[in-house]
Amino acid sequence: MVSKQLESIISSMPLATVPGKEEQEKFNPRSNYENTSYDKKKIVKVVAAVPEYIKDELQEKARTTGETEKTIILKALKAYGFSIDDDALVDQRTLRK
Repeated sequence: MVSKQLESIISSMPLATVPGKEEQEKFNPRSNYENTSYDKKKIVKVVAAVPEYIKDELQEKARTTGETEKTIILKALKAYGFSIDDDALVDQRTLRK
C-alpha cells in the first residue's frame, strides 16, 4: 500500500519516458509565459556573474557600437530565441533628449 505522501511525490515527478506532444506542451516552461500578460514597460534587473573577459568584451562592444550593454544583451537573447519586442531594443538614452 502506497502512502498518500509518497503518492503525492510520485505524481509530481516528470515522466521517465519521452513525452508525446501533449505532455511536452504541458511541461513546456515557455507556454507558461506565452499566455501571461505582462506590463512590458516595467523594467526589472537581472544579475549574472560572468567571467571578467565577458564583461570586458561587452564593454568594448558597447564602446565600439555606441549601444548600451543592455541593448547588446537583449539582442543576443532575441537571437537565441527569446521573445523580445523591438521597442525594447531602442536605446532609451536617445529618447530622453
